[in-house]
Amino acid sequence: MDYLISPTKAQSLLGALSGSEEAEVVCEVKCKRARKDKTLYKPVIKIPRRKKGAEAARLPVTFTSSPAGFPGPAKIAGPNGTVKLYQAAKNGVPITDFDVKVASPLMLYGEGAAAGATTLSLTLEGPNTTGVAEGEVVSEKINVVKPKIEAEYKLVLLEKNLSHHLAKGETKIYADATYIQVSIEESDASKHPYKKNAKLTCSPANAELFLDEKCTKAFDGTLTNKQLTNSAELY
Repeated sequence: MDYLISPTKAQSLLGALSGSEEAEVVCEVKCKRARKDKTLYKPVIKIPRRKKGAEAARLPVTFTSSPAGFPGPAKIAGPNGTVKLYQAAKNGVPITDFDVKVASPLMLYGEGAAAGATTLSLTLEGPNTTGVAEGEVVSEKINVVKPKIEAEYKLVLLEKNLSHHLAKGETKIYADATYIQVSIEESDASKHPYKKNAKLTCSPANAELFLDEKCTKAFDGTLTNKQLTNSAELY
């Protein structure tokens, strides 16, 4: 049978032994095992309320745990065609990898891509976790922008070099260019004006477009915001 004794008692025992009798005293030290983390972590999503009349901006959404500091992996679900998540408050591209870490609170920014509601969810993966956190993000229409194209004529001449077919001596007749007017209508331009550009295409491509009436400056297909808001004319 083995007995565990302290070093002090071992010394006393050795001193008590006499004669030629030999004794061996084994001293052992017990080490306490590290306790396993039995903290129960819950996922948390924090979504601030948007103040009425506030300027349009991406909505900050915080993904974390309670208590804070969950060391394992986590997963976000829910972003779709209605709301997209970004790493920055402005610019950048939507995130596509929704496997995340929330050991430190993770802040992402939601931006509406279409009107409607989206439910975001956060799941902590691994032992000592419980539940799924959910939060709703609502995307509302703040400024409905409608493009407009107004034509001077519905029917125009296909061949612009008709004068080439006139006989010698006849007065040259040139077909005048016709124009279209391109603009936008906005439901709330005063608070949330449209600030982007636009593309204009012809399908099928049976017409050539120019920036000037003499048809010397070809149109490249892009309309600037200034052109849109000032009813640009193309020929």
